[in-house]
Amino acid sequence: MMNFRKIKINIALAVLSGILLIFSFPKFGTGLIAWVALIPIFFALRERKPLEGFKIGFLTGLVAHVGILYWIAYVVVQYGYLPIYIGVMVMLLLAAYLSLYTACFAAGVVILKGRGIPLLLSAPLLWTIFEYGRSYFLTGFPWENLAYSQYLQYNIIQLADITGIYGITFTIVMTNVILFNLISPGSSRPYALKQLAALCLLILAIYGYGYYRTGCIAESLKAAPPREVALIQGNIDQNIKWNPVYQKDTIDIYHSLSLEAAPSGRGLIVWPETAAPFYFQRTDIMRNAVVNVAKASGSHLLF
Repeated sequence: MMNFRKIKINIALAVLSGILLIFSFPKFGTGLIAWVALIPIFFALRERKPLEGFKIGFLTGLVAHVGILYWIAYVVVQYGYLPIYIGVMVMLLLAAYLSLYTACFAAGVVILKGRGIPLLLSAPLLWTIFEYGRSYFLTGFPWENLAYSQYLQYNIIQLADITGIYGITFTIVMTNVILFNLISPGSSRPYALKQLAALCLLILAIYGYGYYRTGCIAESLKAAPPREVALIQGNIDQNIKWNPVYQKDTIDIYHSLSLEAAPSGRGLIVWPETAAPFYFQRTDIMRNAVVNVAKASGSHLLF
């Protein structure tokens, strides 16, 4: 009876971490939640075996990824012309695949704890390593990396010009661990308080560096010469954008609008996301058409 009760508690904690991860990202939540989102799963992983940890991590990941990537089902149904049940299955399969990384993270934490490696060291390293691997393995899936939740925290994210986004991820997970140690029964309170003090100094240093960097950027912008920018919107229907029959027409529309609105001198032309509905790295007539926009206008082209 007691074991069944513990199982239910662990399931609830795993689900809670998944929900908190959902609310760490737009459009439902705020990045501040990310700094505490992993605390429930750390409680669930106490005194667990590696396989149990794997299951707990998988559940957390599945809840989080379904909540964050739910819209993929609509996209593949609406624009891929698939039946609704196929769209839902595609989304669930993607969520399940991504959850394997969370599962391996949780199992790794349990394994390393059994070998005497503290959570403060294992959790930030493992989460960052698996997040990096997920971003590049099989061409990569770098969506909803933990650092991206901090996109509104301008002074925090300046750290990325030193460590990349993974330094921010590492700091977020480390903060979760230290707060967990602070409130976890049986942990050394004086040691946890020392960790918290060190964390506060680290966050203060990161924030101070961010304040310095944003100031430097502001000064650089003041000193920079003005540059004319043309924003081009072709207004292409999403339902036909990726249809090969309309590819040439799409590029022709953007070509015409870009030359019509081209800045005088060496300015900048900006196209919206997926304006070029083809694989640009492949050398063909479509790629040449895009390159010719920059050549003909005499401006830089960002697309």
